[in-house]
Amino acid sequence: MPRRRRRRDRSGPRPVALLCLLALAAGGAGCRYSVRLAAPVTGRVVDAETQRPIAGAALTLSRVIDCGGRTPDGSDNWYYSLVETTTGATGRFWIASLAGRMPCAVWRRYEELNIVAPGYLPTVATDADGTPPSARSVRAGSFALRPIRYRSELDFLRRPADVPARNGLPLPRTGPVWVGALAAARLRPPRPVGPPGVFASRAAAAFERVTTASYSTIPDVARRPWVVAQNGLTGAFHAWTPRGDPSPLPMPGVAGLSLVGGRREEPALLADGRVYLPATGGSLADLGPDRWVPQPPPADRTVGAATLGTFMATLEAGRREVALYEVDAAHGGQASGGRRGITLEGRFAVGDLFGSAAPPDCVTRIGGAAPDSAFVFVQRARNQSQVYLLRGFGDRPLVLKVHRVRLQGSLPSSVTACDGGQSGIYVALADSSLVRIDIRLREKTAEGEQWVAEVTRTLAGPSWGAPQPVRSLAVGQLTGDRREDLLEVLYAVAGDDAIYRFTADLRPDQRLEAEPPGGP
Repeated sequence: MPRRRRRRDRSGPRPVALLCLLALAAGGAGCRYSVRLAAPVTGRVVDAETQRPIAGAALTLSRVIDCGGRTPDGSDNWYYSLVETTTGATGRFWIASLAGRMPCAVWRRYEELNIVAPGYLPTVATDADGTPPSARSVRAGSFALRPIRYRSELDFLRRPADVPARNGLPLPRTGPVWVGALAAARLRPPRPVGPPGVFASRAAAAFERVTTASYSTIPDVARRPWVVAQNGLTGAFHAWTPRGDPSPLPMPGVAGLSLVGGRREEPALLADGRVYLPATGGSLADLGPDRWVPQPPPADRTVGAATLGTFMATLEAGRREVALYEVDAAHGGQASGGRRGITLEGRFAVGDLFGSAAPPDCVTRIGGAAPDSAFVFVQRARNQSQVYLLRGFGDRPLVLKVHRVRLQGSLPSSVTACDGGQSGIYVALADSSLVRIDIRLREKTAEGEQWVAEVTRTLAGPSWGAPQPVRSLAVGQLTGDRREDLLEVLYAVAGDDAIYRFTADLRPDQRLEAEPPGGP
């Protein structure tokens, strides 16, 4: 009698389904995304402005699986080999799916797709389990690259550093294809279409002040960085994005109202010797003439101001006094009636605060958030210039500490403007030259802190065609399309129709016109 073959019971869960149920019960994400990992990564790379396909773009895909210590060898992460490819004539690419079994039942993935092409800013797309979706997904299908517009943006053409995964091991991000694409991009730079040093210009203008701030031009819209300059002839304000796109700016252009220059969280105005800040925050469309809050009456006219967090430091009374104010947040901690308040915390004679009666030439700030930030005062002297750092500690009472630092290097002529970046300040001199001063903590002991201030870069005025001494400086930042990209730049105005821009090492910027390869 022939043996009867046992039929598989298909009514119950299959082994794969059981594995998925176990994974979900353990809080894992493996089953939810296994379909995505099994599918190839495909798409098209195009020009962000023209939507034309980009041929010859290099793509690298990095993958790591977090197994939580459940890999066959007991490690935390399971790495897959780096995959690289290039786009064809139509801008399309194809990367094969993962092959073989997963190394663990419960896992979370991290995938990163880096893209670069000659004439364009590099970009990155990521997919990661357990985190909010990224702005660019590896499986978006279409990837738009922004053309390079300025010489400073060429600094984005660099190899992204390998990043550590959770177990501290480096995650490879690029290989020989990417390196070759970078070499090709450097051999084929975009051609200049503007004069060296000029970021933007406006006919018949004479710009006297420039500032950088992040705020919105539309109510209830996320803040964006802007470059704002004031025409000294008309008092009108003009704005550009860091990419050089002009934007209407509904700020009041009133006689006697001047823009406070420098790097700021929000715009500030100077009128009748007093600094005015936005009353309620919000967008620039809300900043009418009646919606500004002035600082309390100073001892005499305010001639310089810098903001740092919720504090503002000013130079008053012919730069013979320093005042410190606390500023309520624009959206929280408002004073009664919905308007913010500006409160005087203290006023100090320069001689009492710094130990020298010589008035400082300017005030600015360095750093970002505490504790690496400070107000900075520059005091130029023919023999030995000084830099003073003013830092506050505690909430109530506020404890002020002053660090007097001798400047290593010289300032050959008088100071006309200054502004601070993350780790140093920039100073404009009467001979039209620009100077970068790096400030760093040398040593911290029980007796106190030892700081160093050193002139590290100098740019002579004739080398960038300065028409006259710089009137105002403002530090800004350029952000690329990869998350780690961040470049510090310096804006300057000199009383003519141009806004000038320089890199952090004082190389003049320049408008470029990219000539990237494109498909049909």
